[in-house]
Amino acid sequence: MSNAKRTSLQRFRLKRALDTLAHKEGRGTELVSLYVPPGRQVSDVVTTLKQERGTASNIKSDTTRKNVQDAITKVMQRLKLFRGIPANGLVIFSGAIPQNGPGSERIETYVIDPPEPIHIWLYRCDNRFHTEHLRDLLKEKETYGILVIDATASALATLE
Repeated sequence: MSNAKRTSLQRFRLKRALDTLAHKEGRGTELVSLYVPPGRQVSDVVTTLKQERGTASNIKSDTTRKNVQDAITKVMQRLKLFRGIPANGLVIFSGAIPQNGPGSERIETYVIDPPEPIHIWLYRCDNRFHTEHLRDLLKEKETYGILVIDATASALATLE
């Protein structure tokens, strides 16, 4: 398979995964989005997450506190599988996703290797996964202009 086809296939799979993630919603602030740029040490990220797990112990709701701490723990476990952050960075989404209503939450974790280097450090707990930064990477960067001239008319179009 050629490199262009492989890149196109990776972009398609990433877009499909982002569409799936964008439709997942949690209760309260139970979903964790983590963007780690290249060059950052895994140990630094794990240290930050340990501090955030401690901060999460101040959450008043028992179920929300447990779900946030479990999601952060899952992210830390996934991070420990990496010796270093990949060349394009690393994106991890984790959180308690309700299956059939309240009390049926299941922790789901998604690890994404971006197609291009990411330049943002982001840790966010919210009721949704923050996929907008990855969506920006999928936007076409080149625009072509097409000009058709005839004896009687002309047409201009842009192709992204």
